[in-house]
Amino acid sequence: MRHGGTNILIILDTLFAGHTFHIVRSWPFYLVAIAWVLFSRVYALAGGLDADGNGFIYGFLDWNKQEVTATLVVVFVIVVFVPVCMFISWGFCKLRKMCISPRPA
Repeated sequence: MRHGGTNILIILDTLFAGHTFHIVRSWPFYLVAIAWVLFSRVYALAGGLDADGNGFIYGFLDWNKQEVTATLVVVFVIVVFVPVCMFISWGFCKLRKMCISPRPA
């Protein structure tokens, strides 16, 4: 559960904080995804090692041994995962708005 606690906090923050979410303004999330990919690639090329001596951050992003798999993961993250996360966030904001807005009598 490496990222589970963070995701729960993000969902709670989205539901209770009252921040607006505009799907058109979701482009910074793509920048973060691209930066994540570039960092993992540079990390592998520079010979970075974790505490266990592995040359990768996540096993599925082992650029040195599984370049095709890593490329497919990157394409999936940028083309599928990020948009799905954006629409889920947008849905939580819409749900919050539906729950707190006054209903017509």
